Amino acid sequence: MKFLKRHIIRDDEDREVAYTVRFRGCDDAVTLGVSGCGMAEMPPGFDQIIALEVHEGKPRLIVWSDISNDEPTHVIDLSPAFESLRVDSM
Repeated sequence: MKFLKRHIIRDDEDREVAYTVRFRGCDDAVTLGVSGCGMAEMPPGFDQIIALEVHEGKPRLIVWSDISNDEPTHVIDLSPAFESLRVDSM
């Protein structure tokens, strides 16, 4: 696990909230965690709420932005972003 940076933000009531962003890598995915965040089906402290993975040969980004929902809120197919698909604008 690698820690990226500790951040401090202000919440709606102007209180300071500190959090750390960290990432983990494995064979076919990289995950990002934000301390204090979590997923519905995971125990407290599991903060890996963003994943970049290869699924069925295509890269995709998965986000769980709602702690009350065990399904991802966003799944983005990144295969249209390949450089080989660039359309020449001239």
